[in-house]
Amino acid sequence: MEFAGRRVYDKYDFKINPLKNLSDFSYGFFQEFNPSNVLKEVAYDDKGSVEEIVERTFTYDEFGYPLTCVETTTETGKGPVSKTLTFTYK
Repeated sequence: MEFAGRRVYDKYDFKINPLKNLSDFSYGFFQEFNPSNVLKEVAYDDKGSVEEIVERTFTYDEFGYPLTCVETTTETGKGPVSKTLTFTYK
């Protein structure tokens, strides 16, 4: 099996990650297994070059749960693309 690259999760917010207990949802989304929210992840190709950088900025409620997340993805050689995620709780 050839080396297919890797992702490095190198910054966390140390707040509550509401997705950490959703095991069915988390299949293939490794950052959701973390107790904290990932603020920065870097994807490398099989040669060790950066393919993309994903940076997240969260807002939180008074209990430390995320309310919004602005996620900015920058692929090598391209401009950044941002999207805003909104969390709702029952």
